[in-house]
Amino acid sequence: MSEPSAGQLAVTLFAQRDDDRTVPWLSLVSRYLQQQLDLRHILPVGEPADGVGCGTGPGAADVAILLGNTAALDGRVLEHIEQQCAGGAGVVALGATSAQRHADRRFQWEVLGVELTRTLDHPNVRVELDAAARDHPVVTQLGWSVSRAAPAAAPSRLADDAAVLLVARRGDRREPVAWVRRHGLGRVFSTTLGWGNDSGRTAFLRLVAGAVAWTAGRELPAD
Repeated sequence: MSEPSAGQLAVTLFAQRDDDRTVPWLSLVSRYLQQQLDLRHILPVGEPADGVGCGTGPGAADVAILLGNTAALDGRVLEHIEQQCAGGAGVVALGATSAQRHADRRFQWEVLGVELTRTLDHPNVRVELDAAARDHPVVTQLGWSVSRAAPAAAPSRLADDAAVLLVARRGDRREPVAWVRRHGLGRVFSTTLGWGNDSGRTAFLRLVAGAVAWTAGRELPAD
């Protein structure tokens, strides 16, 4: 387990900036994290190869947040994030989708601990806490019943060390939609939940803040 870091947090957002759905969420997530956590800076990364890093060292970020499809990121960036995570930086993957490139599939399995091969196109489903995860720091402020949401993909396989936090119900079927694990010395949070449902916005933002705090080894202030 990596030791909690000291001082203010630095967070880097990696996203496909030309996606009309993603751009508003970059701003919304940034504002919410600024309100909830003691942040030194949040830096959105526009170009995949601009060299902005995460991890330890001057100017580096404590947590890398990936919004949406990792295909928007250069393979070198994914490799850099993986190396920094193994050294102790946090990774928070939001709205993870099924991977097409080998680099994406490898990153999803090695770092996120998932194979996402099934893309979903379903109406909103009920998302709730997994019973075993009720006291996990990422979800303690969500309450037992979370919200309705639309997962972007469903795992065909999860790593053995992945701990499921949230599940989606479709009739009698329950599928994991959020989980945590370790990669080297780093902490990793992943979710297939997207950000298109206004009714679930508050719960989703709380989830993001809890994930950033946990992956950075911090405590999220109580509401």
